[in-house]
Amino acid sequence: MKLIKYNQFLGLNSVNENLDKAKKFLKDRYLIMAAVKELDLLKGELGEQIKHGEKKSVTLNDFGEDDKNKIKAKIREISLTPETVRVIESDPELKKLRELKTEVVLPNGSRKTYQLDRDNMGWLSTFTYFFFYEDASFEDLSNIYRKLIENKDIMSNLKIDVNEVLTKKAFDLNFIDTNVTNNMEKLSDGLDRLEQYRKVKKIADKLSINPRLKESYNNISEMNMEKFTEIAEGFDSLTDEQVDGFFGSIQLDTFETQLRTGNPNPLYNTFHFMSTLPRYQNIEEFIKAAKQYLNSVELSKDEVIEGESEEDRRVRGVRRRFLEFCEKVDKCNIKLGNSGAEIVFPENRYDTDLNKAGILIVEVKSFTSNQMLNGHTSHCIKDSIGNWNSYVSSHNNKQYYIYDFNVPLTANNSTIGITIEPGQSVRACHNRPDTSISTSKFKEMLKDFEKTYHIEQDLWSMLKPMTKEEIERKERTKIANRKIVEKGLSIEEITKLVKEDGAEINNDSGKCLENAIEENDIEKVEAILKLGALTTLKKKEDGPLLKANGIDMIKLLVEYGAEMNGAIFKRVVNEVEPLQFCLSAGLDPNFGSSLPLRSCFQGTWVDSKNKPGESYYDSFLLLMEYIKKTKLWDDLIKGNGNQIIKWAAEYGRIECLKYLKEIKILDNISDSDWGDIFTWIRISRKRAKEDKIKVINWIEENTGKKCPFEMSDIR
Repeated sequence: MKLIKYNQFLGLNSVNENLDKAKKFLKDRYLIMAAVKELDLLKGELGEQIKHGEKKSVTLNDFGEDDKNKIKAKIREISLTPETVRVIESDPELKKLRELKTEVVLPNGSRKTYQLDRDNMGWLSTFTYFFFYEDASFEDLSNIYRKLIENKDIMSNLKIDVNEVLTKKAFDLNFIDTNVTNNMEKLSDGLDRLEQYRKVKKIADKLSINPRLKESYNNISEMNMEKFTEIAEGFDSLTDEQVDGFFGSIQLDTFETQLRTGNPNPLYNTFHFMSTLPRYQNIEEFIKAAKQYLNSVELSKDEVIEGESEEDRRVRGVRRRFLEFCEKVDKCNIKLGNSGAEIVFPENRYDTDLNKAGILIVEVKSFTSNQMLNGHTSHCIKDSIGNWNSYVSSHNNKQYYIYDFNVPLTANNSTIGITIEPGQSVRACHNRPDTSISTSKFKEMLKDFEKTYHIEQDLWSMLKPMTKEEIERKERTKIANRKIVEKGLSIEEITKLVKEDGAEINNDSGKCLENAIEENDIEKVEAILKLGALTTLKKKEDGPLLKANGIDMIKLLVEYGAEMNGAIFKRVVNEVEPLQFCLSAGLDPNFGSSLPLRSCFQGTWVDSKNKPGESYYDSFLLLMEYIKKTKLWDDLIKGNGNQIIKWAAEYGRIECLKYLKEIKILDNISDSDWGDIFTWIRISRKRAKEDKIKVINWIEENTGKKCPFEMSDIR
């Protein structure tokens, strides 16, 4: 066996094996066509398609079972002479395929042209099948060729759709499945997923510094994977500096002691990789934090007004961001009262000389208000109520934030958090990505603000420690925090604890909210949510929705950010209005391998052939409207609805099948898939024999497909 180049292999298959298989496809094509012509089966639409070049080949899948058997028998009678084989193998289209070219942009930005027989001969047989059997154009194949080269290094991760399930499949000599008609489409979709996978992998690889987070990612749910993918796309659009702003980078370690232990930090005053990822316990926490970060990047962008000077645009952007953040503080205070935040500087936010300076100092008074205002930072006291308590609540300390709206919120020093102890000493001072800043450096920055932006006030003097009265109030807050997690509190008591005594509404992982939900007191739950209770303190599998009793409670919680989950669906599947709300709130209509559709088909069926019940037809129609917005819809339209039809048929839901016919879902199902559907009906235990026959008769009458077995075979 002669080898030309090392890269002309695909797996362990040689160039010659691929060329031989390509020629075999052509010989098989010739034999089937010859048999079909001799049997005079090339009639009707199929004949017209071949005649006009709309189809290059026919396959056994184009014919019913009887004709298939006739074709197979006829093929066995046909002999190929050496001359015929030579003509077949010298097909000019095969030569064009061998010379197929594509241009690829290399990592260094240069362009390179690849030719199939020169660079990747091992892919010829698959391309031959795509061209002759799936009617691919040379342009289609060139695009596929380009994607294959661009993703060659990660082809081991290729996944294709197999019966609506993404399944790993090697791109080798056995890639082609002759039982389906869209191998190339499946490959193209898989290559698109690889391009997305590359972005996802780039972000996923960054999680490795936190074993818990990496393990959580390895067990990520389908819905969270979609969110993670969106996040990966978001980070792909950022600059390297912006990405490092969230994930970390090589920095000077300015922490003299270790945060958790208080021991001397052996890496103090050294440059090493520093990141906040270790603080996230699971993928849900990571996703939430990443979304906050990406949103902050987007909000930092400024629109452009034609004719405006650069300086005027800068000042306008600074003033706008400054005032928008002040409004955010106002909203926080409306919710939280004394547990909110206070603007310390400037005294008059509408003073044009001061607000154009873009410097804002805010005292943040609770964990909840810190989450509301500083989600764009990487501060541990924003992510963890325990850390907030250790820095602020458990001590007579005050927490200030200094914002510089002259730079994007993603800039390292756009936001600085500083914890002030009694005597105005500094407990901690961190910039936006949570890097420590020395007190002297921080004071220098404040002086620089005063000089650069012509601020007459002494900014350092604004960061006052607690007064005696505030310390007394703090003691009341500690008592209030213990009180607020008790059961049976009235709305008035809870409101007083938060707004007057400064209690943390989310204390003990949101115990106050959970208590009200368990009491099924919707009025109290709403009041607690308005006070700033968070619905996302726990992962959605353990979140407050699981304790909700009734659709009104579910609606309320979802309106305040609670994430939908599969357990909620079971409660609303047979009620259109609640189901519509859940879908509009983010319930995935395809979760659990299309469990919602299966549940609608099942309807009121119980475990008996003689009690078929009825489908949840209205819910089914609603689900289909939402499915039209998902990838499943594209698959259904393309003929990959085998499993959906099986479920409808096994429960005997002819009304659902009628709808699927009306919206053209049944049009592109392959003969092979119809064979599977008929078999599924035959062996199903969901309906009695006479009901199965009704379904089969309906399919035959409305699709023209012939059941491959006798009705007497049905159980």
